[in-house]
Amino acid sequence: MECLPVVSTAALLVKIAYLLSPSSRVVFKSSSEGNSSFSAQVVWSANPNNPVKMQALLELTSEGKLNLKDANDTVVWSPSTPGKSISRLNLTAEGNLMLFDETNYIVWQSFDHPTDSLLRGQRLVSEQKLMASVSSADSSEGLYAFAVIDGKFVAYMDSDPSQSYYQSSSILSAEPEFQNGKFGSFHVADSANFIQLGSDGHLKAYELKESGWEGTDLLPIDPCSYPLACGNYGVCLEKGCRCPDDVSENEAAFFSPTDLTMPNLGCSAFSPISCESSLLQSFLELRSGYSQRVSTSLFSNTIALEDCKEACLKNCSCKAATYTKGS
Repeated sequence: MECLPVVSTAALLVKIAYLLSPSSRVVFKSSSEGNSSFSAQVVWSANPNNPVKMQALLELTSEGKLNLKDANDTVVWSPSTPGKSISRLNLTAEGNLMLFDETNYIVWQSFDHPTDSLLRGQRLVSEQKLMASVSSADSSEGLYAFAVIDGKFVAYMDSDPSQSYYQSSSILSAEPEFQNGKFGSFHVADSANFIQLGSDGHLKAYELKESGWEGTDLLPIDPCSYPLACGNYGVCLEKGCRCPDDVSENEAAFFSPTDLTMPNLGCSAFSPISCESSLLQSFLELRSGYSQRVSTSLFSNTIALEDCKEACLKNCSCKAATYTKGS
């Protein structure tokens, strides 16, 4: 995955190659008075990475196990309740799926296992994280995550190494709970029904309007601060998304837009970078005003710009580099 987080004071070098010739879910439903129509939104899923097919079955067995079985009778999901037998389940008005034993003790609840959303009354505690889905059509886990790390809110790309794009400035005084008008240090509209981390990395609070669900961004960052705001190889500028060729002084073209009508989908290299063809690789130096910054990267102390280029050329996994003040 190639994204180009850059800083305005650095030289950004992009490596180029020369061309030789369905599931178990909790759904939030809301209807207007006197109108039977409603807008539904999935806010929790038991098996986002392994959706079931038609004729799947959710059953509570006589042995006290809750199983989600696919059409071929394969168990796709079953909540972990060590030593506890499930007697009944209840979906609360707040959207919390709760499992009880014979003594009416809660042995498991979905509020302790968030996917990409939080509902009113739900906390986000350490060791938990919201994971964005791949897209609105694909509920499997995507690239972005949001969690409480060392007492602070952190939004990051869940890669290796991870790429943070937001971190709250102050330490949270307590475990953040989504309440009316508040979620930790974030101010949320009183009418907000749920908070969701989108497939684009945006954390939004949603409320139902006459036109449907309307989301309000909670992260106080500019659009170019999101790692893939302009897709793979896309460069985010104040005037919009561009391919690396458009912000370099090189007359040759090495990249093309993935979709001319949707520049935010990124760009494609005419000749992909290959570990076997390092002698045929060079760099484009991008020259423009950037607002995106590097939060996490691999640093190499070098003396000159040429040393930086050489270090990147020798590293097969290096797709781009920033150079400033000897680093």
